Amino acid sequence: MKKYYILFLLLTVVSILSAQERIYMRSDKKDSKAKPGVIINRWSDGKAMTDSQAKEAASLPNVSRRFEVSNDTVYMYYSILSQQELAAAANKQLVKETKYRNTFIGKAAPDFKVTDIMGKEYSIRNMQGKIIVLNFWFTGCRPCKNEMPSLNKMVDSNQREDIIFLSFALDPKANIETFLTTQPFLYKIVAESDKIAKLFEVNAYPTHVIIDKQGLVRELFIGATDDISQKLQGAIDKIKDSK
Repeated sequence: MKKYYILFLLLTVVSILSAQERIYMRSDKKDSKAKPGVIINRWSDGKAMTDSQAKEAASLPNVSRRFEVSNDTVYMYYSILSQQELAAAANKQLVKETKYRNTFIGKAAPDFKVTDIMGKEYSIRNMQGKIIVLNFWFTGCRPCKNEMPSLNKMVDSNQREDIIFLSFALDPKANIETFLTTQPFLYKIVAESDKIAKLFEVNAYPTHVIIDKQGLVRELFIGATDDISQKLQGAIDKIKDSK
């Protein structure tokens, strides 16, 4: 039984770590010497990596990645894991995601009051009676960018007054506006949303949260998947069908 459990953990962590475009983990460490607007790749001990080394490392199943954000600079750290570390990482990730889901699903969503980059205000209180679909992202997050075309199609197919698609980006407004010139995103966008991400205890990107008309968290998804829009639509439909 133990052998199969370890195999399950290994398969789980491979699915988490081997896909280059799936998920970015978050650390709150800062670096005051950061140059804005760049992604810096490093080994876990702080040694610099070339872009080609980073690309090769990201394709390996036994390499983990985490990132730190300082202003609009992203530091990506790579670590090579042993089989034991892979199993431990998988178990830790499963425990963390289970705890995260138990903390929020079925509970009242944390209240907030924000203004999007177009100047419109939103809060949980004034959105009650509507289905709220939240997306947490940042412009340097490749998985976040890769899922946007699919998310845009989902927004287009849900042109209803009782559904709000609201995204929280870590970047300043100017950076987001530049990003949108090459990658459209149909969610309403709130800039510099680090405080809201902490309010929802987000430490991996992208993260999606769905809140029902009573203000309760009904579903959440961590990391990008090929079928994320189908998963989100399924959760939306369940809320619409429950009277």
